[in-house]
Amino acid sequence: MRRCIEREMDSSRSVDESEGRSGERGRPTREPTYKHIEVAALPTVVPRSYGLRAGGDDSLFPFPPKRREYRDSFGFVSGRALVVLYTLSERHPIAPARERRVVSLLYSRAKAHKL
Repeated sequence: MRRCIEREMDSSRSVDESEGRSGERGRPTREPTYKHIEVAALPTVVPRSYGLRAGGDDSLFPFPPKRREYRDSFGFVSGRALVVLYTLSERHPIAPARERRVVSLLYSRAKAHKL
């Protein structure tokens, strides 16, 4: 699973073959988008749910400082609906308490509306 997530992160902002980094037509870059990728499970607060964090050093831009990016993903099932929350942050991950609060709110709303 880790390899699959790393591959997805690496290709998520790939440059199209018809465009270079500056948006001009030319040779595409073959450099990886992220370096030092880490993947970890996150604790969840609702039943039948998941939490996942993938982080890596952004290497898309050639100038320093390299930026650390975090992608968190939370999801749960409520009735026939799958509810997913994605977050993207730079330098520091979003506070876990804030993510738990938002997921709990989404869960309570999904239950109230019987999705």
